[in-house]
Amino acid sequence: YRRAGNDAMAEAALVNAQRLSMLEVIALRSFNRIYVCSEGDRRELGNRSRAEICVLRNAVRLPGAVRPSAARGVFRFLFVGTLGYYPNQDGVRFFCTEVLPFIRERAGSSFLVNVVGSGDSSGIADLAADEVYLVGPVADVRPWYEECDAVVVPLRAAGGTRVKILEAFGYLRPVVTTTMGVEGIEAVANEHVLVADAPEDFATACLKLMSDPTLAQALVANASVLVSRSYTIEALKTTISSL
Repeated sequence: YRRAGNDAMAEAALVNAQRLSMLEVIALRSFNRIYVCSEGDRRELGNRSRAEICVLRNAVRLPGAVRPSAARGVFRFLFVGTLGYYPNQDGVRFFCTEVLPFIRERAGSSFLVNVVGSGDSSGIADLAADEVYLVGPVADVRPWYEECDAVVVPLRAAGGTRVKILEAFGYLRPVVTTTMGVEGIEAVANEHVLVADAPEDFATACLKLMSDPTLAQALVANASVLVSRSYTIEALKTTISSL
């Protein structure tokens, strides 16, 4: 909120965070075992609680056979998320206003961006442009994943694990995200996903996927192994049975 110039909401969020922090201290003393979604969360809480802290990773249901991305002359980026959630709105605005100008300037071929998700999207309605389509809610995200060539997750705020990245891995699509976007997922930059925070760097990563299908295929192959091994319902069951 502060970065977007909304100081009133920033102050309200800060006050709420401070209140919740105090409640969190009380809550953490009330349990013998606490479950978190990542090793990072376990390290964070390890200094604040005497409870046993166990990692149960988030899990996604793999979609089964997926139609491979096909060259159509127009490269398709996809963003998926709840559009009424402010960090998602901020991410879309960041991508459209700060990243896209670099892509427009340097892309040697046509591209478009589909923004898919439920919730109030009025806060980003002004971002619709020739190559940016605010699709809104859809009955099934599968066709949108299958029609895209790459998924962008340009988040600069939020917490937890971005399940949308795991979902993209399951649909065999390469992902460009930020350091915060990939938090909580054991993905390695340039091996499973491309990670960039500055607008020009994020654009460069997108341009790499547009021009280098071999890179995209390598990322997809590695990410598919990662999500199948660690982030499925079956992997979750194995973890629970071992506790």
